[in-house]
Amino acid sequence: MTKASDDSVRDAALELIQDNVTKVVLLSAAVTIGTGGYSDANTELGTGSGKKLGEVTVDSSDFTLGDDDTDGRKLTLSAQAVGILQDGDATHAAWLDVANTKVLHLLDLGATATVATSEVTRTLNAHSLSIRDTTAVS
Repeated sequence: MTKASDDSVRDAALELIQDNVTKVVLLSAAVTIGTGGYSDANTELGTGSGKKLGEVTVDSSDFTLGDDDTDGRKLTLSAQAVGILQDGDATHAAWLDVANTKVLHLLDLGATATVATSEVTRTLNAHSLSIRDTTAVS
């Protein structure tokens, strides 16, 4: 059974993210995707259930849409200088849609990075979200 879709299908999903993410945050732990985790992601650690250690404002020009390295399409966020707001161990980064109060993407950093307010900023390396090509599943 053959299944395929045009790149424009994957691009539409990735462009929704590109057009709506206006803040990237460093977090002390994972949060829920969507509106459920937004408050935790956008509230500083030490305030209620907040997990935010740092933040940076972004816009669509900080993202690049293109072919994935394997197949499909990817959206890459360029490296960002994240302003550090709280001391702590950063384990995740989240892409936030502030206007619609949603977490659109959550990234496990793979290794804990201890951050301190004395640093002022911490570089978050460029990273991507990929949507693979359609495959047949039986």
